[in-house]
Amino acid sequence: MLANIPNVYVPHTTRFLGEGRAQNLRAHIESKGHRFPVLIRPAGTHGSAGLLKFDTPDSLTDVECPTSGLLAIDFVDFRSGDGLYRKYRMVCVGGQTFRRHVIATTNWNVTGNARVDMADRPDLVKAEKQFMGAGPGPLDRRIAQLFRIVGLDFGVIDFALSDAGQIIIFELNSTFQISGSIPAEHRERWGYLEGNNGAIVEALLALIVRRANAQPQPKAAPQVSQ
Repeated sequence: MLANIPNVYVPHTTRFLGEGRAQNLRAHIESKGHRFPVLIRPAGTHGSAGLLKFDTPDSLTDVECPTSGLLAIDFVDFRSGDGLYRKYRMVCVGGQTFRRHVIATTNWNVTGNARVDMADRPDLVKAEKQFMGAGPGPLDRRIAQLFRIVGLDFGVIDFALSDAGQIIIFELNSTFQISGSIPAEHRERWGYLEGNNGAIVEALLALIVRRANAQPQPKAAPQVSQ
């Protein structure tokens, strides 16, 4: 759905439902036109659970295949010019965007654990806060357009930005968590990440009201004279 959008890239992704043996998985990867390095992850997982990276066909080893199958994804080297990998997250509700985070780390597998490294880099925390506090701009309009194209009223997108401004999409769907994601002991330092929770909820409620008011009203039952 996003293949022809300028300056947007979605890594080639296919689903493997066969036996998780190296030769079967390799045959799938080759037949589906993947390019190494390739990422393999169990379908339906979250937070990089089970995510593996294979640099060459010979590096493939036996991988357990759950009933949900495996996802094969072409790896994209999305390092910025300073050598750091950055993962952005934004929420979109009814065309309105909300910035959630930008995690920077030296590891391509960017997870919340990378904040351990960011804690020692005030410049990275400052950059994230600036990103969070920035008003709507060209990036927000581009992200809102993606949600319009895929037809989602609300959702989340995780992505990278190349130095040339290309959006590299990791995840775009309607499943997201906006509260309780920061452990109590870390809220003093990272609480700003949930600073727009209330605004997101208000936007979602307003969207529901707009949709409800736009529905055709049922016709009144005809009056019957006695």
